[in-house]
Amino acid sequence: DRDILFFQTLDDARMLTRFKEGNAVVIGGGFIALELIMSFAHYGLPTTAVLRGGHFFSRILDEESGRRISAMLATHGVGVRAGVEIRGIASDGHGKKVFLSHDEQLACAAIGVGVGLIPNTAFLTKSMVPVNRGVVVDTHLQTSVSDVYAAGDVAEYYDSRIVQHRLVGTWANA
Repeated sequence: DRDILFFQTLDDARMLTRFKEGNAVVIGGGFIALELIMSFAHYGLPTTAVLRGGHFFSRILDEESGRRISAMLATHGVGVRAGVEIRGIASDGHGKKVFLSHDEQLACAAIGVGVGLIPNTAFLTKSMVPVNRGVVVDTHLQTSVSDVYAAGDVAEYYDSRIVQHRLVGTWANA
């Protein structure tokens, strides 16, 4: 669907400029979702963020920090529905409806999706390169295979601060 943006490609970014009126709904509470939220707000679309968790970045931030993000977004006209699930999406040719748990519906012109990360590792299935959620690398981005490195969204790197491997799907990690 051309009105559902995943914000993964240059074409996705260009599509944002198509929306001149109506509301936007963004599904997700992480980095990509925030980028979509602020992009829609920048173009003047009233935007609602839908979060499965209780607040933004619920896996890494405490509740107070998440509330601060919501408060900042409110100053840009962004509404937040936290702790809800998406039950479905429908299109009638004139717009879209996002169906939430608790029987709530949100009408919108555009939907942004900023949830989940699926690294492209399928081509490595028959190789010796270790893959977990992403390509497993050390603090220097090297795999256990000599002279094989991985960087960016696909790299599940060893984070010495938390003493475990993690996969971070942001451009800063790339």
